[in-house]
Parts: sequence; structure tokens; C-alpha cells
Amino acid sequence: MRVLTLGKEIIWIAHRELSINPEGKTSVIVTKKIPIKEVSESVKTITYKIIKNWEADFLGIDFIVTENGPMVLEVNLGPFFESIRNVDNNNTAQKLGDFLHMRIREAMNSTG
Repeated sequence: MRVLTLGKEIIWIAHRELSINPEGKTSVIVTKKIPIKEVSESVKTITYKIIKNWEADFLGIDFIVTENGPMVLEVNLGPFFESIRNVDNNNTAQKLGDFLHMRIREAMNSTG
């Protein structure tokens, strides 16, 4: 599972699967978007702790769900989200663009 965060909120969650092409090269692909309300409270709690501790504007957090609950595989400061377009209609890219535009305006206004 991949969780994308922007600012201090979860903006997108997806189910991901391992794919192997005919040449034997592996990749992880997004298979479907998961509504935030359908994700366990433990995933959300862990995600919000990471957001607070990392103090980053944009994160990709990879989880694996085990019989003992969710475990964080890695946290990406510059998550790649090309495959999201297949299941998201660019809504996430628009949110990221709007957020960056807001941050640039804030920076310009604070410098006088």
C-alpha cells in the first residue's frame, strides 16, 4: 500500500502489486485507489506520526499489511507517482500543483 501525504494530510492511498515483465524485470504497479475511509485507523495513526516527525511537505509512505498489523517499508521524500494517473485522473497531481503554488505565494509574500 502506498500512502501519499501533502502538508499535514493524507491525500491518496493505493493498493500496489509486484509486476514482472517478460524479460524478468520487476516493478511495483498501482492497481487501484483506496478510499481513505476504508484504510485502518492504525495505518492512519502511523502516517500522521510520520508526517509530524518528518516535517516534510510531500511524502510517499509504503506499507505492508501483515497478520500483526501494518508495517512501514519505507518513507520517500520525493515519491514517484507516474502510475497514479491510471487510477486517479490527475487529481493528485492537481493537488500537488495547487499546494506548491500556495507555498510559492507564501514565500513571495513573506519576503516583502
